[in-house]
Amino acid sequence: MENWNEIRTAYELLRCGTVSATADVLNIHRATVIRHIDSLEAMLGEKLFIRSAKGYVATEVGADLLNVAAEADDRFRQFATRAKSGEAGLTGDIILTADGPLLLFLLPTIREFQKCHPQITVRFIAERRVLRLDYGEAHVAIRLGREPDEPDNVVQPFKTIQFGLYCSQTYEQNHGDVVKEDLFTTNRWALTDNEDYLPDFYAWLRNQVPEENVAFVSNDPIGVFHAIEAGVGLGFLPRERAARQPGLKQISRSDPAWCLKLWLVTHVDRHRSAKVQTFLEFLKEHAVDTVDY
Repeated sequence: MENWNEIRTAYELLRCGTVSATADVLNIHRATVIRHIDSLEAMLGEKLFIRSAKGYVATEVGADLLNVAAEADDRFRQFATRAKSGEAGLTGDIILTADGPLLLFLLPTIREFQKCHPQITVRFIAERRVLRLDYGEAHVAIRLGREPDEPDNVVQPFKTIQFGLYCSQTYEQNHGDVVKEDLFTTNRWALTDNEDYLPDFYAWLRNQVPEENVAFVSNDPIGVFHAIEAGVGLGFLPRERAARQPGLKQISRSDPAWCLKLWLVTHVDRHRSAKVQTFLEFLKEHAVDTVDY
């Protein structure tokens, strides 16, 4: 719209009633007021005012313009109030990306976030691929494993998933009791070879297990979890996940170092926006510590 100045002038003239009062309110010359009105009436092809000795009275079209301009003015004032209170921009989508299985852990927090901010839609992208935050593919990413080091991203520690070594009843039924004295060389193992995911404790396990004792390898950690639960081999499982599964038992004491870290990642250009900051703070404050993975 190229006529905002003229519309504002007409709006003030409709409110003030005289050219002199309008010029004072807008701090412009009386001739500029008249020029704006003439220009706007020429553009619309309609008279907006009836000029009289007492001032300017709106025509039917002018009164309609007053209503439209008054509504625009009111909405702008509401926006200004929201902006000053930090609520501007708390609408639309917030795009969150994470490994798909983390959604079960995140849903209770998303539900509570929606109660507080129903005007924001949380759009979840289940993706192990590293989305390009600098291209706007997502507002917030939750990454697993090593600390992300992409340039221009803001990285914050989030949660930790504790792991333990487990076997299933099915494994023992097929292979006999687990021999703990020589755990790595007398048992079959299920491992991941996903270099992007591989935390230090997985690399440690891979070095302990001879090649001939490897029963199953997958680039998908969830696939490895399923293999362990099905009795294909022994291996690492998240402790919270194992606690929910019948027929699993821990075969060694857990080491505190056997953990997988979760990271909150945002691009520096969006990190300080009100919407992203509100969502990040809500995640950090309300997400439970026991990660369902």
